[in-house]
This record gives sequence, structure tokens and C-alpha cells, in this order.
Amino acid sequence: MDYKKLIRSRKLRTWILSCLCFIPDRLMIRIQYRIKFNRRLDLENPKRFTEKLQWYKLFYRDPLMRQCTDKASVRKYVEKCGCGHILIPLVGVYESVREINDEELPEQFVAKDTLGGGGNSVFICTNKSELNENSGRGREDFKKR
Repeated sequence: MDYKKLIRSRKLRTWILSCLCFIPDRLMIRIQYRIKFNRRLDLENPKRFTEKLQWYKLFYRDPLMRQCTDKASVRKYVEKCGCGHILIPLVGVYESVREINDEELPEQFVAKDTLGGGGNSVFICTNKSELNENSGRGREDFKKR
């Protein structure tokens, strides 16, 4: 079952999870795993890659992981390690889409939220001049993210 298709709004999914915050992590991960993969999660003897990822979520606590899960903060870590030259140029990091100045954007760009895993949190623009209020796909799609 793809819960993201059932509940399309990321904000609503986040709100639902916040309402269930009283459920212990171990139980919540088991519930989410059952919903997503339609099978029991084996944390005692994980064999599948997806089971091992869930085990890491619960039991592996390295402070560096928190920094490296965010696209903006991992850049600071990469630069600190002396590998800043491998990073793709960054136009900016914004709190809201409304903060973005269109003139700052290059002709082609990709816009992402910092914690998104893809899908609706990625906007690919191949021609900035096509971003206008009247087109079916363009500025409205970009601005509503």
C-alpha cells in the first residue's frame, strides 16, 4: 500500500504522525513497515535491506547521521572534510518558496526541499522562461512546494 497516494498532502501525513507521537518508536516503525511492505518486520534477525534500514533507525545513533540526512547541513560537513569542490553549485537555501528571487535563478535548475526523498519535493526546471502564471505546469507548481 502506498500511503503517499492515499494521503497526498505531506503536511497532513506529518500532522497524523505528530498525533501518534505517543506510540513508541519500535512499535511505530513496525506499523509503518506493515503498511508500506505488507509483511512483518523482523528486527531481531533482519535479513532484507529494508529491515536492516529500520534496525539502523532504532539502534544506530551516530550524531553525524542527523547532519548528513539534511541536504543543506551535509554540504557544511563535505566542505569541512575538504571536499567542497565536488558539490553542485547552490543558489540558496530558503525557509519558504516565497523568499526565492526569480532573477537569482539560473536558466535551468532543480529545486528540492532539504529533507525530501524525491517525488513531490523535487521540481526540475529546464527553461526558466516557461515559468509563468498562465502555463499549466510552471511557476504555480514551483511556488506551491
